[in-house]
Amino acid sequence: MVNMKRKSNGGGASLWLFRQFHSVLRNLSMVNPLFMSMMQKEGLLVIVYVLSVECL
Repeated sequence: MVNMKRKSNGGGASLWLFRQFHSVLRNLSMVNPLFMSMMQKEGLLVIVYVLSVECL
């Protein structure tokens, strides 16, 4: 995942990766309501982590 980001040029591919990641999380949360409630608590941390990776 990180290697794909490094090889790619800028925001377009990372946005695509974020959409893929988000759709996977959404599918998991549909399967598992407990996972959904956990992600609502942790979601902000995930977003901050993604943004910090983008800035490096």
